[in-house]
Amino acid sequence: MSIFSNLFSRKLRNELLSAVDFAELIGKNAKIASDAYLKRADAEIPGFKALNTPPFAEVFLDKLGALGAFLRSEGSELGFLSSGLFGEKYNRPSSPESQYTKAHIHQEYKILRETLLALLAPHQGLSPKAATLLADLLEVSIAQATEEFVLNALAEKKRLTKDLHSAEKELSAAENQYRWFEEALNRLPKPLFLLDRQSGKISFANRSAKRMLGLDYVGQDAVDAYGSSFKVLDTNGNMIPQDQLPSSRTLRGESVKGEEFIIQSSMGSFHVKVFSEQLPEAFNQPASALVLLQDITSLKTVESSLRQTKANLDQAIEIAQIGFWHVEIPSSELFVTPILLAQFGIDASTFRSTLEECLAVIHPDDKERVSAAIDAAVYRKIPYRIEYRVVHSSGVIHWIEAKGAPTFDSGGNPIRFTGTTVDITTRVRARENLETTTRELQVLADSMPQIVWGSRPDGELDYFNQVWFDYSGSTYEENMGNGWAKFVHADDMAQTQALWAKALSSGELYENEFRLRSKNGVYRWFVVRAVPIFDGDGKIKTWYGTNTDIHEQKILTHELSEAKSIAERANAAKSQFLANMSHEIRTPLGAIMGFASLLRDETLAREEREGFLSVVERNSSQLLRIIDDILDLSKVEAGMMLIECIDFSLIEMLSDFASLIGFKAREKGIGFIARAVTPLPKIVNSDPTRLRQILMNVVGNAIKFTEQGQVELRVCFKDGVLDFEVEDTGRGISPDQEKNLFQPFSQADTSTTRLYGGTGLGLVLTRSLAEAMGGHFVLKQSVIGKGSQFSIKVEARTKPDVEYVTALGFASVPMRSVVSAGQLSGFKILLVEDSPDNQALISIFLSRAGAAIDIASDGEQGYRKASEGHYDLVLMDVQMPVLDGIAAVKRLRSDGYRGPVIALTAHAMKEERVRCIEAGFNDFISKPVIREDLVSAVARYRAN
Repeated sequence: MSIFSNLFSRKLRNELLSAVDFAELIGKNAKIASDAYLKRADAEIPGFKALNTPPFAEVFLDKLGALGAFLRSEGSELGFLSSGLFGEKYNRPSSPESQYTKAHIHQEYKILRETLLALLAPHQGLSPKAATLLADLLEVSIAQATEEFVLNALAEKKRLTKDLHSAEKELSAAENQYRWFEEALNRLPKPLFLLDRQSGKISFANRSAKRMLGLDYVGQDAVDAYGSSFKVLDTNGNMIPQDQLPSSRTLRGESVKGEEFIIQSSMGSFHVKVFSEQLPEAFNQPASALVLLQDITSLKTVESSLRQTKANLDQAIEIAQIGFWHVEIPSSELFVTPILLAQFGIDASTFRSTLEECLAVIHPDDKERVSAAIDAAVYRKIPYRIEYRVVHSSGVIHWIEAKGAPTFDSGGNPIRFTGTTVDITTRVRARENLETTTRELQVLADSMPQIVWGSRPDGELDYFNQVWFDYSGSTYEENMGNGWAKFVHADDMAQTQALWAKALSSGELYENEFRLRSKNGVYRWFVVRAVPIFDGDGKIKTWYGTNTDIHEQKILTHELSEAKSIAERANAAKSQFLANMSHEIRTPLGAIMGFASLLRDETLAREEREGFLSVVERNSSQLLRIIDDILDLSKVEAGMMLIECIDFSLIEMLSDFASLIGFKAREKGIGFIARAVTPLPKIVNSDPTRLRQILMNVVGNAIKFTEQGQVELRVCFKDGVLDFEVEDTGRGISPDQEKNLFQPFSQADTSTTRLYGGTGLGLVLTRSLAEAMGGHFVLKQSVIGKGSQFSIKVEARTKPDVEYVTALGFASVPMRSVVSAGQLSGFKILLVEDSPDNQALISIFLSRAGAAIDIASDGEQGYRKASEGHYDLVLMDVQMPVLDGIAAVKRLRSDGYRGPVIALTAHAMKEERVRCIEAGFNDFISKPVIREDLVSAVARYRAN
C-alpha cells in the first residue's frame, strides 16, 4: 500500500474531483501553488535557499504543468511517473558541511502535498483514482529524491576516503561481526511501545514489553503509568524524573538513541538501551512515537568487548552500500543507481539504461536461474530473493544478493518490478570460515552463567554449553535427542512437553519454568526461554535457548506468599473476634443498664421489680462468663494458668452441675441426662473449679446448639483418668467448620445472621484447660442435622481406700415457656429485635413514652411486618437470625419502602455506622440503649 494512499480526504457531501478535473485545477492555480510552496519551504526548511542545483523556483511551474499532464492522462505516462518528477534535483554532490538532510527532503514533500491539497478546499476531496495517481507520483518522487540524496552523500563520503581498498577490508571485517551480532540479537525479543503523540497514551505494547513490566499499560497515559508498578533508574541507580523519561522526551519531539537505563518491575530488574523515533500520521493511524527497549542485562558482563563490536558495526552500517533498480513492464524501461552499476562492474558513463546490459554481466551458469526467478515473481507472485554471480570487465567474479517485488494494477497485471541488490562477496567467502567462527561462539556460550542449548526444527536437542554438563554431570551422548528430559522433575514434565510442542508448531517464543536435577540429585528451579532461527526461505532451521537459575527467587516468593496468607487469615480472625466480642459484651450490658434504670421507678410493683432484677442478674452472669473466658485464655497464652490439686467430692460436684444445667435444658425445652458408666470415686484430687468450667463450656455449648431432643453426659473413671462424653442431637458440625473449631478467635459459623452468639473462645479454652489437667479434649464425631459427640479426659488421683459409688443419674423433663405481648396506644412502632430482654426493655421505654409497640424476632419477620403493616417508624437490630438488619433494610428499600428505619446494634465502631447508613437506615442507635436517647431519636421522626 502506498505511503500516501490514505492522506487524501474523501467526504461525501459534494462530488469528488477526478484526475482530469484536478489537473485543470492545478493548471489554473499553478502560480499561486508555486508561490505558496516556495514561501513555506524558504521559511520552514533550513538550508533550502542554499540548494545549488537546480533552483527549484526556476523549474517548479514547469513541474506543475507536467503534473497536470500526467493527471490528465490518468497515469498513462508511466515513463514520466518513473522519472520521479520532483526527485532529480538531488543528483549533484552537496558540500560536506551542508545541513540539508533526508528529514528536510521529507518536509519538502509534506509542504508540496499540503500545497496541492489546499487547492481542494472548495471541492472537498479527490476521487479514488485521482488520489491513487497523486499518491503513486509522490511516493516515487520522494523515493527518487531520497535515493539521489543518499547516493550524493555516499559519493561525497567516497571522495573523501583516502584508501578505498582499506575501507573495503574494514567493511568485510565489520560485516562478519555484523552477521554474528545480528544472529545474537535475533535470539532476544525486544520490548516495543507506540505512544499516541496527541494524547500521550500508550497505543501498543508488544508481548516482550508486557512481560518486562509485568502489566498491560495499553490505554494508559505514558507518563502517569510511571511509578505505579515499575521504576526507571539511570545507570547510577538514581530515579529518573517524569519529565526526563524516554517516553516524555519522545512525546516532546526528541529522539532517544541507545541511552541506557535500569527498569525495575514486579518481573525483576532489567538493564536496557532505549531507542525512540517520531512516526508521522499514516495508514489511518495518528502520529506516534516509537520506543524500543533492548534488554542488555546478560550482555553487561561482556560490555567491554561488545562496545568495540558496536563501534565496528556502526561503522559498517554507515558505509554499507545497497543498489536499487526499477523496471517498467512491459516497456522494459530501466532505472538503476550508481551503486548497482558499481556492484555489476558496469561503467556509468557508457551505460545506456537497458535491461540487456545488466543481464549481460550475469555469470553464464546463473543466467537461466535468474530469468526463471524473475518470471516466477512477476507472473506467479513468488517472492523474489536470489543470489547469483556477476563478472566484472576485469574478470573478477562478485556475488550479488537481489530482492524484489512486482507492482500490479487493479486487474492484477504487473506494471513494474522494483528491488535492491547487495554485494555479498565477503559473506560468501565468510562461509569458508564458518567452522572457526562457530568455535569462537562456543567459547562465548561456555563463558555465560546460564545453560545454553540448541535444538533441531523437530525439537530434538543437539547442542549444550559446558555449563549444562557441569551442572548435570552428564555426557554429550546422554543428552542428544530427548535424553535431557530425564533431568526434568516428573511433576513438571507434562507442562514442559506441552509448551515445547506448542512453540515448535507455532514458531513463537518458548518460555517456561521447571525443575532440573543436578549431578548431586538436587532439583533446582530454572526459567527457560528459546527463540527460533529462520533460513532464507522463512523456515525454522534451529532453536537457541537459555536456562537461568531462579531457585532462590522462587523459594523466597513462595515463602513471602505463605507468610502473607497466614497474616491475612490471622488479621481476619482478629477482626471477626473483635466484632463478635463487641456484640457479646454490649448485648448483656445493654440489658443490665436498661433494667437498672427502670428499677429506679418507685411505682414498680414487687413482681415487676423482681422480674427486672432477674434480667439484670442473668445478663450479669453472662457478661461475667464472657470476661472470665477472655481472661482465662489470656492466662493460658501467657503461661500463667494455675491448676489446683485438692481433694473434693466428685459426686457432689456432678450432682450440683447436673441440677444447674438441667434447669437450663428445661428452659430450652430439651432433655438432659447425666449418668455414670463405671463406678465413680466419691473423693478425687484435681481442680474442681476448672473441671466444672470445662463441663459448663462443653455441655452448655451442646444445649445452646440443640433445638430438640436431648443432651447426654456420660462419666467413666479408669486408671486415674476421668472420661466425660457429651452427646447431643443438635445441628452438627461440617468438616469445613471443624477446621476452625479449636482456633482462637474463630467460630464454626461466622455469618452475620448467626443464631447462637458466643465469642469463639469456649472450646479453645476447654482444650487448653484439659491439656493443663493432664488430659485432652476432642470432637469424636459429628453428623450435620443429627448431632455431635465430644470427649474430655482429665487426670484425677484417688487414695487407696477411696469409696466408689456404683450408680449416678439425673434427668430433666422438657418444658416450654409461653411469652405474651401487649400493645398500647400512641405512636405506632415496629421493633425488630431477637433478644427477649432487649424486646422487653425497649418496649417498656417506648410504651411508657406513649408509643404502641409491635415486635418481630428476626429480620425476615421484620421485613414482612413492615411491608404489610402501617408503622410510623421501624426500630431494627442489625445482627439477627434468619435475615440480618442490613439485608432486611436493603430489601425494604428495593421494594420502595420510604418510612423511617433506625438501626439498633451493639457494634459501636465507626465503620458499622457508615455501613448502616449506606444500606438504607435513616439513623443509628448504639447498644446499650439509653432511654432518653432512644425516646429523643424517635420523637424527632414523630415531629417530622
